[in-house]
Amino acid sequence: MLSAKGRETLEVLQERLATFLAHHEQLQGERAALAARLTSTLRAYEEALQRLGRYERERVEMKARLERILSRIGPSSPSGD
Repeated sequence: MLSAKGRETLEVLQERLATFLAHHEQLQGERAALAARLTSTLRAYEEALQRLGRYERERVEMKARLERILSRIGPSSPSGD
């Protein structure tokens, strides 16, 4: 049989355990939310990198086209001067 002091100690320990478990559960929820947010951010980053690569390829292609067009025209002097 527990003494009054023993019961009080047990109750304090139970309260601490309950508080700890509640806090642990809250942190687990926050961790899951952060993991989902990280996954979403990484996905968006990868998509942005792919777009950037595509834009860079298009820029190089457009530059090459423009250079071909300008080479066909050749150097010209402005008329009327």
